[in-house]
Amino acid sequence: MEGIIYVKMTKKTTKSQTDSKSIVRKETLKETEEFLKSLVGTSTDPKYLLEKVNKAMNAYINSDEKDKEDKLQALNDQVNKVFPVYALDNHTLASETVSERLQPMVRKMATDLVIEYECNSSSEKALAQMVASSYGRYLQYAKFYQNVMHIEWLSTEKTRHYESIAKEADKAHRQFITALTTLRQIKSPPPSIKITAKQAFIAENQQLNAIGKDREKEIING
Repeated sequence: MEGIIYVKMTKKTTKSQTDSKSIVRKETLKETEEFLKSLVGTSTDPKYLLEKVNKAMNAYINSDEKDKEDKLQALNDQVNKVFPVYALDNHTLASETVSERLQPMVRKMATDLVIEYECNSSSEKALAQMVASSYGRYLQYAKFYQNVMHIEWLSTEKTRHYESIAKEADKAHRQFITALTTLRQIKSPPPSIKITAKQAFIAENQQLNAIGKDREKEIING
């Protein structure tokens, strides 16, 4: 379902402006554009969803015993809507891409990667989740492949099933390697090289001395 836009007008019109027919105010295109940019109250906006959770939580806390159950259900409904907003921090959505048995492993691995590579930005956390979830999917497809190997009968359908599982396992493995390599490159950039007029410095402790002018002429003249 598409997000619903909730428009809240902040500009007020005075009674004198309403009564006077001679005063006509028109919004410029720039003002209209700025107004549209300021519209954040939609049913999919994180701030709006958080406000709904806050309202439901306060209603539950201050409710009577007879209304507790209904208020708790209303709170749970709002929490489920806003929960994905924090998926980069709790790794829940990433873990749901694998079987229930592997979900704890994916969440633990994503958490460990965030700590290991000191992931602070959203892009870094997303890469950590890609590493963990793709590894989980690889293990899952590897297990599927092992299970179908015990099927005794042979057929074209079985061969195609083998191929399909093998392709998915290979795809998950490549996604794992790509995400992990990218994360390592982001967090461990290559050493910088600084070149000056007379000498070059590589990294911090390695130095290449410049060739002397006399030696340079000797090399040129052969």
